Amino acid sequence: MNLKRRTKLAFMLGIITGSTFVLSQIFMYFDIIHFTYNMPLFNIMLFIFYVPSSAIFVWDMYIKYKDENQKINDKLKAINNSNIVVVYDSKGNIVKANNNFCKAVGYEQEEIIGLHHMLFVPNDAVKSKEYREFWKALRSGNNIKDKFKRVRKSGDIVWFYGSYNPIKSGTGAVYQVINVASDVTGEHNAQLELRNKNTYLEHAAKILRHDMHSGINTYIPRGIRSLERRISQEQIKELKIETSLRLIKDGLDHAQRVYRGVFEFTNLVKKNAVLEKGEHDLADILKDYLKKTAYADQTLIEDLPIILVNEALFCTGIDNLIRNGLKYNDSKTKFVKIEMFDEKHLSIIDNGRGMSQKDFDELSQPYQRKEGQKEKGTGLGLNISVAIFKEHGFQMSVKKLGEGTMIKVKIR
Repeated sequence: MNLKRRTKLAFMLGIITGSTFVLSQIFMYFDIIHFTYNMPLFNIMLFIFYVPSSAIFVWDMYIKYKDENQKINDKLKAINNSNIVVVYDSKGNIVKANNNFCKAVGYEQEEIIGLHHMLFVPNDAVKSKEYREFWKALRSGNNIKDKFKRVRKSGDIVWFYGSYNPIKSGTGAVYQVINVASDVTGEHNAQLELRNKNTYLEHAAKILRHDMHSGINTYIPRGIRSLERRISQEQIKELKIETSLRLIKDGLDHAQRVYRGVFEFTNLVKKNAVLEKGEHDLADILKDYLKKTAYADQTLIEDLPIILVNEALFCTGIDNLIRNGLKYNDSKTKFVKIEMFDEKHLSIIDNGRGMSQKDFDELSQPYQRKEGQKEKGTGLGLNISVAIFKEHGFQMSVKKLGEGTMIKVKIR
């Protein structure tokens, strides 16, 4: 029988026997029932049942109370072990501090007991109205939960996230404040670094959009048109610069396509930006994008579906994968093949060195290089492709083949 059921049964039996005994005595006193020779035996029987059941009930309640206390102590111990815990008096002086707090602020316990909370607060904040209001609110019994900037013994900044909880006496006056928190310095610095990087990216996007536009879409095209007006076809043939002019034009055309991809990508930096898409035949837009590249003849494009994509960005993403497959390739006949793996997946297959999913996850991070890698590489190409397909809602997976790599992009 479990404890809860036993306690309930003992309680009910104690109530029944106790109340029966009391009622029998009352009835006898008022002569409602008459005393008989069996009555003492009856009372003894009641007493025999009442005492053990009451004792069991009291014992079970004691066990339950002890268990509840143990559970509370275990919870408090767990909180103390995993959190920063500091107890202050109502004036802000430290009454007790656990090891986690001492470790976080760089002090020994003996150094800080009795010292004021302001010891760990930046000087400019201590003198502020907000700090005075902070303690005023706590003394009024208000809980305060937030992220707090604190100072270590060394002068370094740490960040705590947690709550200050006032404890009141029976009269309602606050006599202590318990601070339970966790050290979030690492997370805070990571978020700050990310915000800084996003700011740099936003500035870089503005520079790219402005300066690349001027050079690629204005100055170079004007220069080519001006040159063609001043040199006749006969002079071009005589100087043997037909190939040079064609390469400049093809290079400009490809640069303008890349710029359109950059333009679309940097558009996403804007608040509430939405990727603009249109229905495109993937084979057609890829062939058109690659036709003037030096590696167009090394790329095999099979029949592909018509789906909604951002043309410039999709082509940029695939182009980065193609160049990666050709760059890290020791085969004499380098190639990249683009086809449908099945109805839902587009596959990009190369005959290079081969790359596993783990390799891809590592090398698609910016500025990651493989140990012993002889080629120059930053990982930005793969990283950009991942970001582009993610914006489209496409998922990527990588498989190392017997010879080469297959990258699958789930487009449906």
